[in-house]
Amino acid sequence: MNLAINANAAQAQMRAVEKRLKAIARELDGKRWTTTIAIPGPQERKLTWFNEGTKRQPPRPILTVNKVARGVMVAAVRERFGASMREGGGEPSMLAALTVGAYALRRLWVQRFDASGGDITLAPLSVSWAREKRRRNLDPRIGRATGALAAAMARGQMITRKA
Repeated sequence: MNLAINANAAQAQMRAVEKRLKAIARELDGKRWTTTIAIPGPQERKLTWFNEGTKRQPPRPILTVNKVARGVMVAAVRERFGASMREGGGEPSMLAALTVGAYALRRLWVQRFDASGGDITLAPLSVSWAREKRRRNLDPRIGRATGALAAAMARGQMITRKA
């Protein structure tokens, strides 16, 4: 049994798949699509306050899409669709690729709560609130007094649509 592999053709196919995956990933950060997170009840309002700030609280933009977030989305799309595309399984729909990227983004946002920022810097807690959290035996991390907001985000539905 002879097995012949055309390395040049295989490399060309790999480059074409990688190029297309990168183009799909650029769409994740493009102006033609929007992604929002839908979370239940009062937690949605709390997320807005947390992310944008209030008169008494500085903004803590946990929903920032930065270089790290873009990398997380690209990696998720590549992992989910790369192998099937390389094996000739066809290209995913843009909506499918964007949905995979959106849920990867949600996981990153929840990780930011767990790490009090992680890849982004969040304004520190006020001295009085940090003291109050200790007194009431609440989670000392930023945005995690009870964990309800991060838990709601972890269950939130990501909605991706054309802008």
